[in-house]
Amino acid sequence: MAHLESIIIPAHHTIWNGYSKRELRIEFAIPEKGTNEETGLFIFVPGFGGHVDSNVYKKMRSQFADLYNVVTVQCDYFGNRFMQGVSNFTFNDETSFLAKIFSEDEISQIQKDSSNLLPLLQNKEEEFPVYAKLDETLDEFADMSYMQAIDIITAIEAIKLILNKNDFHYNEQRIIGFGQSQGAYLLHLSNRLAPHLFSHIIDIAAWISPVYLEYTRCLYTQKLQVYFNYLASNIIEDREALTLHQLYKNFENSAFIYSAIGTTDNLVDVEDKKASLSKLHHVQFEIIDSAKVDNVIFKSTNHGMDADFIELVKYVLKMQPQHHNKNERELCYTVTSANTKIHVDYCNGLPLFQLEDGYVKVDVAPDELARQTNRNTKTLQDYSLKSRNIIAEMKQQQPTIDYIETKTGLPTIVLGGYLLHSKYDPKKEANKIAEKEFEEGYLHVLFGYGYGYLAQALKAKLEDAPLLVFEPAMSGIEKTMTVEGVTVISNKKLFQEQVRAYHDEYDTNMKLICSPNYDKLFPMEQRNVNLIVKESYLVDQMRRNTISFFSDIWQQNVRHNLQFLDGAESLNDLHKRYTQPVIVASGGPSLTKQLPLLKKIADQVVIIAAGSTIKSLLAAGIEPDYVLTIDGAPINYNLHFKDLEIGQTKLITALSSHYKITEKYKDNLYFYGMGIEDTILDYCEEKLGIKIPIMLNGGSCAHTALHVATFISSGPVALIGQDLAYTNNQTHAADNAGYIEIDENWLIRNYAYEVEGYNGDKVYTSLTFNSMRQQFEEIYEVLKDHHVIYNCTEGGSKIDGMPQKTFQDFCQEYVDLFQAKESQDASYEKQTVTLTQLKKFFEDELDVYRQLEHQLQRALTILREKKSNIQFTKPVLKKLDKIDEKLIELYDQVLLDSVIYLIILETRKDFKKGKNETLEQTYERVYNQSKALYEKLLVVFQKARRYTQEVLLEIEERGTHS
Repeated sequence: MAHLESIIIPAHHTIWNGYSKRELRIEFAIPEKGTNEETGLFIFVPGFGGHVDSNVYKKMRSQFADLYNVVTVQCDYFGNRFMQGVSNFTFNDETSFLAKIFSEDEISQIQKDSSNLLPLLQNKEEEFPVYAKLDETLDEFADMSYMQAIDIITAIEAIKLILNKNDFHYNEQRIIGFGQSQGAYLLHLSNRLAPHLFSHIIDIAAWISPVYLEYTRCLYTQKLQVYFNYLASNIIEDREALTLHQLYKNFENSAFIYSAIGTTDNLVDVEDKKASLSKLHHVQFEIIDSAKVDNVIFKSTNHGMDADFIELVKYVLKMQPQHHNKNERELCYTVTSANTKIHVDYCNGLPLFQLEDGYVKVDVAPDELARQTNRNTKTLQDYSLKSRNIIAEMKQQQPTIDYIETKTGLPTIVLGGYLLHSKYDPKKEANKIAEKEFEEGYLHVLFGYGYGYLAQALKAKLEDAPLLVFEPAMSGIEKTMTVEGVTVISNKKLFQEQVRAYHDEYDTNMKLICSPNYDKLFPMEQRNVNLIVKESYLVDQMRRNTISFFSDIWQQNVRHNLQFLDGAESLNDLHKRYTQPVIVASGGPSLTKQLPLLKKIADQVVIIAAGSTIKSLLAAGIEPDYVLTIDGAPINYNLHFKDLEIGQTKLITALSSHYKITEKYKDNLYFYGMGIEDTILDYCEEKLGIKIPIMLNGGSCAHTALHVATFISSGPVALIGQDLAYTNNQTHAADNAGYIEIDENWLIRNYAYEVEGYNGDKVYTSLTFNSMRQQFEEIYEVLKDHHVIYNCTEGGSKIDGMPQKTFQDFCQEYVDLFQAKESQDASYEKQTVTLTQLKKFFEDELDVYRQLEHQLQRALTILREKKSNIQFTKPVLKKLDKIDEKLIELYDQVLLDSVIYLIILETRKDFKKGKNETLEQTYERVYNQSKALYEKLLVVFQKARRYTQEVLLEIEERGTHS
C-alpha cells in the first residue's frame, strides 16, 4: 500500500492583487517500496465538481503510486472550492414570481422561513431558479486560469524539492498530468507557462478556453436550477489570451499530449479543438464516436465521455510509455499570449509568476515577491516526510538478496539465507512442484514469484486459464522473467480486488500454492494472502448455500409474496419522495450510544431499520419509518418479526423474504427485487403490469438499506450501528436478538482477527463481517457520485473510501435545517394488481410446470433404459437434444430462471473433469452429470407446482372473503 502524505505550504501570492498569506494544500502518495531513478510524478487536476477529497481521486492517488511507480500528487488549487455544488443561495422571493409555482399558503411559508423552499419543491413539476452565494473576493476566487495553473506548477515543484530534501530519487523527465474538462484545460495552460515540465498530458475533454468566463454555469440539483455568476468574468479582460489557439501559437511543444473528445460534446466544438492542437508536435488527438464507445474506457460520446479514468490511463501509457520532454528549463523567461505577458522567474527555487496585461496592478515590489518566494522555498527544505523513516525501516528489514548461478547455468536467488529455487536445476524443480500442486478446474494463486520458474511451470499446465501471483513488497526482488498470462501483484488491495474479479469471472474454487521458503521469509504476508483467498472462498460458499436455499425456500417465498401484490406497492412508488436526511440503523454494538440522539431527531429524518435492528429501536422508544428485510429463512420471521408489534412502521421487503413477514404487514409494505431476480421482475412487469426496482445487495439488510435510502430521498444518508466488528467485546447492540458478550476465548474459537478500526485503532472482526465491509466499499463506489453518504457509526471497522462524520456533526449540518418530515401516504398514484390478474398469472405458471415435469421424466427414462458403457448412441443424443430444446423454451415461461441457472452451474462444478480421463471415464462423468441435473430440476419443479397450487387456493379463499 502506498504511503500517503499531506502537507500545507505557503502558496504563491495572488497575481490579481498581491495577497501573500495564501496556503496550498497538497496530497501525495509515495510507492510502498519507496522511489528509484525511474519513479515519476503524476499530478491529478480535477475540473468542476471534482476536488482533492473526491473518492475517485483518492483511490487513484493510492493505486497509481504502486501501479506505475510514480509519486502521485494533487492540490487544492486556487478557487477550487467555488467550483463545487453550493449550499447557500438567494432567490427572487417576490410574491408575483413565486405565484408561478406555489400556492398562497406555500408562499407564506417560504417568505416566513426560506428553508421551507426545498421541501415544498419536491411535489412540484417545475425546477426553481436560484443564485449561488459564492462569497468570492480578489484574495481567492475561481479564476479558471493563471492562478489555478500556478498552483498546479507550484505543487509539482514543491514535491520535487521535498523529495530531494528527503533523499528520494525520482525521474525528473517523467512527469504526467491527468485532467478532465477544466482540469485538462489547466494542464494545457500549465504546459504553456512551464514548457519544460510535463512528459505526458492526458486531456479528457479540455475546453478551448474557460467556458464559464463567457457563460453562466447552471447546476441542476434537488429541483433547483442553481446559477453561478463567477467573479472572474468581471476581472479577466484579455480572454483571447486564454484560448488554446493563442496559448499554443508558435509554441514548441515537447510534451506528449493525448487528447480525447466525444462527438456529442455540448461544451467543446470538436473541429475547433482539433484545430487548436493541430500545429503542435507530439499530439495524439482522438475523436470518440459511437464506434469507439467500448463501455470499458469510454461509455458515451458526451462531454467527458463518462470515461473510466483508471482504464484510460492504462490505455494511454500503454500507447506511449516513454516520452522525453526536450525543452530545457530557463531561469527567467516571458510567456506572451495575445495582449498578456506572464513573467516567470525560477531563480529562487519555487517559480515566481507576475502578470502583465495592462489592467491588473499589484502594489508589491518585485524584490519583495522574490524574497517571499525564497522564504517559501526554504520552508519546504525543512519538511521531513513521515514515510521516509517507514520506508527506510522496511528496507532495513528487507532480506539480503544474492543472485547465484546453478549447476545448469540458470540463475537462482538466495533471499535472507533461503534458496528460492533449486541450486541444481530450478526448472526441473518447478515442473515437479507444478505437477504435484496443479488441480484441474481450479484457479491457481501463487504466493511468491522469485525468478518466475514456478509461475512459468504452472502457466504451462494452466494453458488458457490465468495465474495470479502475489510477491511481497518487502522481498525487494525485481521481476526479471515475464511470463505471458501471469499477473504479479505486490499491493494487497489490488490483489484482493483481482482475486474477487477472478472468482466472479471464472466461477470456480481457488487453490493457493506457496513457493519454496516464502512461508518462512514472510509468514505474516502469507497469512494475509491466505485470508484474502479464504474470504473469496467464503463468498463462493455463501453462493453455493444460497442455491439449496433458492431451490426450495426461495420459490416458496416468492410465490406466497406475489399474492399480496393486490395490496402492497412497488418501491418505485417511493422513488425520491423525500428530501430529508435518511438514517440507516444497523444492529452493531455502537448503535446503543447513538439512540438518544436518534430519538431526539426522529421526527425530522427518515429512519430505516436494517432487519433485526428494529427491536433495539423500539426498546429505545423509536419507531422507524421503515424496516427492511431480505432474509427468507424461517428463523428470520420467528426470531425477529413473529411477536413484533407493527405500529406505524412500514415494511420494505425483497420478493424472496419470508412470506409470513409479508403476510404480517400485508397492506403496509413495499416490494423490491435483487439482481438475481431480474428475469422474475421482468416477468411481473410483462404479466402483471407492475414494475419493481432492483436494489443493490451485499449479503445483509444494511447493504440494501443504504441503496434504498438513496433511492427514496434526495437528502444525505448516515449509517449508524454499522460496526462490522466486535466493538466493546459485544456482537450486537443491546436488545438485539443476536446480542452476546464475548471474551478472548470466544474470539479465538471463532477465528477473529484484527483490522483497521473506525478511529484508526485495531478492532476484531470475522471473515463474514470483513466480507460485508468490502461489499459496503463496492456499493459506496456505485452510489458516491450522486449521493452524500457518511459513516457515523463512531466504532467498529473502517469502511475504506466512505467519509466519516460524528453523528452529532451530521445532525448539526444536515438535520437541523428540517422541520417535521412530510407524510407520503396518499400523495401519488400507486401501481395496482388485482386478485383476478394474480389468479391467471399462477394458473398459467402451473400449466408450464406440468409440461416441465413431463419432459424431465422422459429424459430420465431415456437415460435409465439406454445406458451404455462407452458412449451415448446417436438416437439417444437426438432424443435428449430434442428434450433439452423444449426445456429451454419452457424455462423462460416460469419464475425459476435464476434457480435453473444456479443449479446448472453447481452441477457442472460437482462433475469436474479428472486428470487423464479415459473415454469410459468421460462418458461415466457426463452420464452422471446429466442424470443429476435432470433429477435436481425435477425436484425443483415438483415443489414449484405444489407451492403454486397452495397459493392458488389461498387466492381463491381471499377472493371468496372479499
